[in-house]
Amino acid sequence: MTPDQHTADAERTALTALPGVEQVLSDAGLSRIIGRRVQAVHERVKPGRSIVVSWRALGADGTEPLDAPLTEAGHGWLMLTRDQDKADSALRRAERIGRADHVRVHRWDGDATVLWGSLWTDPALAVPLDRARAALAERRPDAAWTVLRHNPRRRVVVRVGDEVVRIHARRLDEPGGVVATVARWAAAGVPVVPLKPVGIKGTAASSPFWGAGDLQAVPVASAAAAAGEAVAAVHALSAGGSPLPPFVPDAPAAAEAIASSAAWLADAVRDAAAHLQPLLEASCAQDPAVELHGDWSPDQVLSAAADGTGGVRIIDVDRARTGPAAVDLGSWNAACRREELPALADAHAAGHARVHGEADRVTVLAWEAYAHLAAAVDPLRRRHADWAEQITGRVVHLRACLRELEAARAFAAGSDRPDDGSATSASSAPLGSSAPLGSPVASALPAGQSPLPVAPLRTALPPAEAEAEGRLWAVDRCWPSGAVGELAVEVSSGGALRAGHWRDGSLELLPADADSTLKALAPLVAAGGTVVSWRPRKRAVVRTTGAEAEAFTKVVRAGRAQGILDGIERARAFEAGFRTPQVLDSTEATVTFAALPGRSLHHESAFTAAEWDRAWAEIAEALAAARRTRPNGAAENAGIPAPAALPVHGPAQEAAVLADWLERTAAWTGAQPGFVRAVEKVGQTLRGLPAVGNVPTHRDLHDKQLLWDPELGPGLLDVDTACLGDPALDLGNLRAHALWRQRQGVWSAARADVVRRTVDELASAEGLPAPRIGLYEHATLLRLRCVYALRPRYAQAAADLEAELTGRL
Repeated sequence: MTPDQHTADAERTALTALPGVEQVLSDAGLSRIIGRRVQAVHERVKPGRSIVVSWRALGADGTEPLDAPLTEAGHGWLMLTRDQDKADSALRRAERIGRADHVRVHRWDGDATVLWGSLWTDPALAVPLDRARAALAERRPDAAWTVLRHNPRRRVVVRVGDEVVRIHARRLDEPGGVVATVARWAAAGVPVVPLKPVGIKGTAASSPFWGAGDLQAVPVASAAAAAGEAVAAVHALSAGGSPLPPFVPDAPAAAEAIASSAAWLADAVRDAAAHLQPLLEASCAQDPAVELHGDWSPDQVLSAAADGTGGVRIIDVDRARTGPAAVDLGSWNAACRREELPALADAHAAGHARVHGEADRVTVLAWEAYAHLAAAVDPLRRRHADWAEQITGRVVHLRACLRELEAARAFAAGSDRPDDGSATSASSAPLGSSAPLGSPVASALPAGQSPLPVAPLRTALPPAEAEAEGRLWAVDRCWPSGAVGELAVEVSSGGALRAGHWRDGSLELLPADADSTLKALAPLVAAGGTVVSWRPRKRAVVRTTGAEAEAFTKVVRAGRAQGILDGIERARAFEAGFRTPQVLDSTEATVTFAALPGRSLHHESAFTAAEWDRAWAEIAEALAAARRTRPNGAAENAGIPAPAALPVHGPAQEAAVLADWLERTAAWTGAQPGFVRAVEKVGQTLRGLPAVGNVPTHRDLHDKQLLWDPELGPGLLDVDTACLGDPALDLGNLRAHALWRQRQGVWSAARADVVRRTVDELASAEGLPAPRIGLYEHATLLRLRCVYALRPRYAQAAADLEAELTGRL
C-alpha cells in the first residue's frame, strides 16, 4: 500500500540517515539554508554518506548571470556530506577559478558539513564550465546562458544563442564519447544533430538548436515511425569493433535503489528483479549485439515541425552502448506506457520493423520491464512532489510487463494460462510476432514458472455513496490511478462535482477548483466556469456561458493539448457526414470548443420513436460517408484530405487495449479465471484476423459521443481519438453499447434493437462479415465489464455481464 506523501517523506528521511537531511529534502528547508526561495530539480543520495542537490531560484527567468554574486544566481548546488575531504575539494575548485566567494560552508552538529554555491562553482563542473565559458565568449561574447538541465557533479546543458551546449565532468571526445559517436552515426546515415567540441579540453560540445520539440512534447505517430527507422539504422551497426561499452543490466541493484527510498515496495521489486535478471542475461548472451542509444524514449528525438513533417533527429547519445536491439525498443515502450502514448509505441515498432525486421515480443517485454525498474526512482531524483505515487505507478507498470511476458511465453509454447488470475495485457507495442520457442528470453525460465507469480487480491470498491467533508457524495466514476490500492474518482453531491481518490476505505477529495497536475483548471473555475467532468490528474471539462454562446474547455496536462488538436485534424474525414465542435481557442494545456447543438443519443427520452429511427439512420449515413474517405484514391469530399498518414488501430491494438484494462482493474474486480480466459481468447482471435482495408475510425464510438438535431443532422464529439482502423471496430463498439445500455436500464429493448438493426444494415451495405463485427462487439463488452465493474452503481450489472460473456465460451 502506497503511504501518503508525508509518511513517505518521513520514511525516506530516516532511510537517508544523515544529520539534518530533513531540511535538504524539502524545498522549504532548502530555501532556509540558502537564504532565498529555491526549488530542487535533481538529487543523488548515498545513504549515510552524502546527498547532492541542484536547485533553481524561484522567479528566475532561466538565464544564468555570468558574474553575479551568489545571492543573484539563478541555479546552483548544495551538498551535505560526512566526507570532509570532499567538502575541502569543492572549496579548492571554487578558488581555482576565482569564485570562492560563491560558496558557503556550514558545519552541522555531528560529523556532517553542508556547503552550497552557484552553478559556476559546482564541485565537478566548475573548471569545465569556466573553460566552456571562455571558449564560447570568443564567438558569442554577449549571449545569455539559459540552463536547460543540471545534474550536479555530472553535467549541465545550456542554451547559448542558437546553440545547445553540453558541459560534462568527463571528457566527451574520447573514441566512445558523444562527439565521436555522433560523427560515426552520421557517417552511417543515422539522422543526428551535429555535435562539435567546444574548447580544447574535451569536456564541452555544442550542437545547433534544431526542430519544434521532442516527441514527448510533439507526440505525432508519423514522427515516431521515423524515429523507429532512425534507431534501426543505429541497430544496423554491429558491436564488433565498436568503441562503445556493453550494456550491462543489473536488476537487483535497480531494485535496491527503489527499496532504499520506497520501503513499501522493497519485497515486490526484489522479487521482480530476481525473476527478471536471468531473462536479461540470456538476451545479452544470445541476441546479436549492436550499437544502442541506451536511453531511448520520445524525449530523445526531435521533430522538425509540430505536425511531424520534415524529419527527426536523435539527441543525447551519452548513454550509447552495445547490446541487444530490444534494449532500446523496451526503453521506448516503457516511456510510452508511462506517458500514455500507445500510438507512439505502435508507430515506432512499425517503423523499426520496416528496417530491422520484427522483434521478439517476449524479449522486448523483458527489456521494457527492466526500463520501468531502472527508471522507477527518477521522480524522486527529480524531486517531484508526488514521487511516492509515481514510483508506485512505475512498479505497477513493471508488474504488468512481467505478466504480459509470461502470457506471451505461454502463447508461444502453445499452452493455456494457469487459472491463477495473473494473466493481463498484451504487448504495449504489438510487433506482429509472438516469441519463438528458441527465444533466449522465452526459454530462460522453465515453461511453468511465471516471471512474477502474483495473483491479484480483490480490493474493496467504494460504496455507491461515500462521506467526505461532512456530506455524502455519489461515487459516479472510478478509474485505476496507477497507485496500488487507490482509485481515482469523480463524485457529485447537490449539483456539485468533485474529484478525488479512494484509498484505505475512505474518500479523499481534491480542492473544489484545483488539481496539482491540471494547472489550467483553477483559473477557469475562478472565472466562473463549471466543472462538468473531472478525472483527477488526467483531464477535466469546464463549461462556460458567455454573452453569446456556451463553450466547453478540455483541460489536460501542460503540453498535451497539441495532441487533442492533432486528433481533431486527423478526424476531418468525419466532416463528410457529421458536424463536429468548432475550436475557439487553445493553449498548451487547454482546448476550448463551441457548444455543438443537438440532443444526446444517450437519452432515449429526448426522442420520439420516429425521431430515434431517423436519428440513427442519419448517423449511419454520416458514418458511411466518412468511411468512404479512403487513403488510396480520391476522397469523395475533395476538401477533406485523404487519411494516409493517420495512425492505425488494428486488431492487435484492440487486443492490447482490452488486456490493459484487465490488468489495471484485476485487483479491484477479482479477475476470475474464466474471465481471464475469455479476454485471452478474444485477444488471440483478434491478433489472428486477416488484414482488411482500413477506414477512418473514431475508435471510441458510442451514444454519448453522438448528437442529433432535426434541422442540423448528426454531430460527433471527442474526435481526437480518430485513426485508421478495421471497418468492423466502430460498428462492433456501437452494437456492444446498445446491449450495455439495455442492461443498465438506460435504453428499452426496442430502442436498443433499432441501433443494432441500423448497424447491421450498414455492415451489410459495406459487405462486412457479421462474425468479424461480433468479435469486436465481444471485445468491447469485455472491456465495458472492466470499466463499469469499478463503478458502484453498475458493479452488479457488470458482474451479470461477465457471467453472460464467460458462459458463451
